[in-house]
Amino acid sequence: MPQITEQLREEVFRKKGRRCRYCGKLAHAVDHYFPAKYGGATNLLNLEPVCEKCNRLKGDTVPHPDPNHPAHLWWLRNHPMNERCRNYYKKG
Repeated sequence: MPQITEQLREEVFRKKGRRCRYCGKLAHAVDHYFPAKYGGATNLLNLEPVCEKCNRLKGDTVPHPDPNHPAHLWWLRNHPMNERCRNYYKKG
């Protein structure tokens, strides 16, 4: 599994900002949106800025990429960080 280099981490923050993808708080980490454990790429498209709490809560779960798909809606309702996710998607 490729490591997230400091250069790539900084590029993620530069392109996507320093706010957590899920709750909007200041992000100190970069995490795979689709977990590397399940084949998620270690690249700018699959890495997101996250705060430590959301990173820990998301773990290695896999949200469906289409926010309107029933599997994604199930993930939002049943995942421990579901309130943060709903708020994130309301923001747009």
